Amino acid sequence: MRTLSSLAKSEAARQGQDAVWVLSIYWADGVRHYTHRAITVGDATLSYSLLTPGKLTQTPPEPSAIPAVKMAASKLEISLALDDATTASVRTLLDAQSPEGLEVEWGLLLLDDSGAAQLSDRIPFFWGMIDKATVSRFALELECVDALTARGIRRFGNELTGWEIPELHGSAEGKMLPVIFGAPGQVALLPWRMGGLFYLSKAIGKTDTIIYVTSTNDLPDAGTVQIGEELITYTALDRTNKTLGTSSAPLSRSEAVAHLVTAVGRWRPTNGFEWAVAQHTCQAVRNVSVSGDLLSTSLWSVTTEVWNEKTVTKVVMSRWPGEADVSHVISAEVEGMTKDSVLLQNPADILRYFLTASDAMDLDTTRLDSDSFTEAATALTALGYVFSNVIGTPKKLQTILERLLLEARCQLVCSGGRIALHFESTNGSLDNPDFTFNQDNILRGDSVALERTANTKLLSGIHLRYGCDFSESTVYSGTRKSTYSNAVVSDETDADAETHASLRLYWHNHGNHSVPLDLGDFLIARYGFRSEFITLHAPFSAAALEAQDQVRIQEALFPLALDAGQVQSVSVPEPHLLQYNIRFFLAGPTCWAYDAQTFLRHRNSGTLLEIWIAGTRVSTVTWNGAWRLSGSVRENSAFTYTVTAPITYDSSSKTLYFSSGVSGNYTPRFALNASGNLLIAGALQEDTSRSDLMLSSCIEATATYFAKGLVETTPVFVFDVNSRCLQVRGRITESLSF
Repeated sequence: MRTLSSLAKSEAARQGQDAVWVLSIYWADGVRHYTHRAITVGDATLSYSLLTPGKLTQTPPEPSAIPAVKMAASKLEISLALDDATTASVRTLLDAQSPEGLEVEWGLLLLDDSGAAQLSDRIPFFWGMIDKATVSRFALELECVDALTARGIRRFGNELTGWEIPELHGSAEGKMLPVIFGAPGQVALLPWRMGGLFYLSKAIGKTDTIIYVTSTNDLPDAGTVQIGEELITYTALDRTNKTLGTSSAPLSRSEAVAHLVTAVGRWRPTNGFEWAVAQHTCQAVRNVSVSGDLLSTSLWSVTTEVWNEKTVTKVVMSRWPGEADVSHVISAEVEGMTKDSVLLQNPADILRYFLTASDAMDLDTTRLDSDSFTEAATALTALGYVFSNVIGTPKKLQTILERLLLEARCQLVCSGGRIALHFESTNGSLDNPDFTFNQDNILRGDSVALERTANTKLLSGIHLRYGCDFSESTVYSGTRKSTYSNAVVSDETDADAETHASLRLYWHNHGNHSVPLDLGDFLIARYGFRSEFITLHAPFSAAALEAQDQVRIQEALFPLALDAGQVQSVSVPEPHLLQYNIRFFLAGPTCWAYDAQTFLRHRNSGTLLEIWIAGTRVSTVTWNGAWRLSGSVRENSAFTYTVTAPITYDSSSKTLYFSSGVSGNYTPRFALNASGNLLIAGALQEDTSRSDLMLSSCIEATATYFAKGLVETTPVFVFDVNSRCLQVRGRITESLSF
């Protein structure tokens, strides 16, 4: 949620607020503030300048069956008077500069009765840049886009021109100096200083001290050349007679061998033959290879140089590998860019780089919600998300960010004057909602309508390809690995409408199978189930809400009274109300999962438990103990399957076992199979409350019981080892169709 000052928080909570909208424009000579009526606040006097308070439109991403992250775009439309009471009117400022491209902020200032409100109490709703300015006789009409959209169109990286490379006609022309993240393994290096070829006009004997060549045009006055594998040093050349070395300044040949007139030579640059690794310092460069063959460490070194204000990391060789006229692919094992001596490989840290680096979006670090990035980084580390990539061709920053966010299961939220990173979790119990909508704060309730994602927009399976391959071609390298995630297909999904997708991962260049599998399960949970959307209008009491916040609706006439939803976008269509687009995921958070087809899922804000086995919902349990089965109850069942955890799944028999015990020693007590049959190693005991148990988590197993909770700390059902009974708070209904 937005951080509100104490005054803004108290004023937002009361009814009948006095409010003004404030626009701030960062002109070349400083920031100026404009309001739609003249006011005096504690730290500023603001004259009337806005002809309209402003209209904010935020477009949420369009639902689709194909996984993709599209950052929500915000657009602000607002008009200013050209003339006002200030010394520097808008008309005067326009004479000095164009407003397009200037930074702007726009927000709501709630005024208190005592006059204590200050400009710093403003609630920020928009931060971006002026995209289009239209000037009429008396007004300046502005169309502004949010900061991420405005800077996302920038290109990251550039292709080197002939003026930007160290050698005339060098092979680096038209290429981009790579940017390397993480530890991508063996990376092909970019030829940087290769010297130049020359040709003999006479054969050379072992004792010759002068070399005759066809041309000396590109050769330096003194230096070292390589013919075949022989290094030859000369201190003079005769451009008239086209010779390297002269009678008075003979060649130095410590490795002398004879060369035929057909031999080709290569002159060596001053510091040696150089290959660029990256346009930045790297944590490590090792295992240099020539066309796949490992090169001795005595034959190469790693250096850096500042080139066009970039620190280029290079591999340098004193000798051309092999014959001088034979080109080779030089590669090295690289650990790339660092920040504060730490390798940039956590997705959250890489995102932070693209947002703040001077050659990327170049945003001030104070614009980032640092805590949100730290929390996301911690969550990603816990799941083993370690990214690496070699960016060797220029791309739009928006394209890079959207793919990063997709593969890291994250969202960027540009709200007001800051950018927050949200890791999208599908596990664990539901968070407490940030805000509750009810009859007191839902405006225009008669216009509230529920929309649901179409069946044709549901993902039923996804094939992920990952591993070290940076070619970005449509042909998959044989070195790439792959994994397949099956969908949990909703019972409301038309089988004919199922959609399978194949997705190539650019940042998962590792061999850890569990990480792309986790991503696949997440994508299925997000795109494989129908979602419901509503648009609500609310008063200023909801002003702290922003995208990604969780909300709950408690309104007697509305069908989602118990569900928790997520804000997708925030708009201000009129100056006196706020508009929220809210998404309700039918696939709720899972408290246990075997894969994308077998799991325990919480719904209705945690008050309903769904049990899915092999893609079928076989049972539901409500918080008051009403247990529904698609099969029947079978008491005094015998179990021979060996379990290893409180909940264990046997994929061969499609049976889910629930066990008591401690780590390393569990015993199955009851089970559910894909037919919806509940098998109990004992008896069933209904209408039994176990208020004597206080659970510390929603699933709890000890040597004396297995217990499952919903919402409350007391369990909804317990298998008691001593009595050999499955005790249920309510009653079980059998043979139901879900």
